[in-house]
Amino acid sequence: GRRRGRGPCGRRCARLERGGGLPPDLLRYTRILTGLWVLFFATMACISLGLALWASAETWSVFTNLIGYLLVAAFFVGEYGYRRLRFRHYRHAGFVDFLRRIPGYRLGAGPPHERPADGG
Repeated sequence: GRRRGRGPCGRRCARLERGGGLPPDLLRYTRILTGLWVLFFATMACISLGLALWASAETWSVFTNLIGYLLVAAFFVGEYGYRRLRFRHYRHAGFVDFLRRIPGYRLGAGPPHERPADGG
C-alpha cells in the first residue's frame, strides 16, 4: 500500500513548488495531471512497442532516443505554460527557487514543516 503522507509525484512537486499544501483547485489539477502523464507514457510505450515490432530498428531508435525525449520536454513546457495561465492568481516559484527547495525536501515525505512528528 501507499505510505502515509505520500502522493503522486506531480502532487509532491506542486507542494514543493508552493512550499506547502495545495488549495483544492490545485489539488484537483494535480490529480488530472497525474492521469495525463500516465496516459502520455502509456501511449509512448505503445508507440515504441509498435515501432519495435513493425518498423526498422533505425526508426524505433530515433523515436526512443530522440523523439521521445523531445515529446517529454514539450509536455513539460506545455504543462508549465498552461499552469501559469490557468492558475495565474497564484504565486508560482521560478525554476531556480524550485531547485533551491529540493535539498530540504525528503522525497515522498513532503516539505519539512508538513512531515509527521515521527519522521513519516
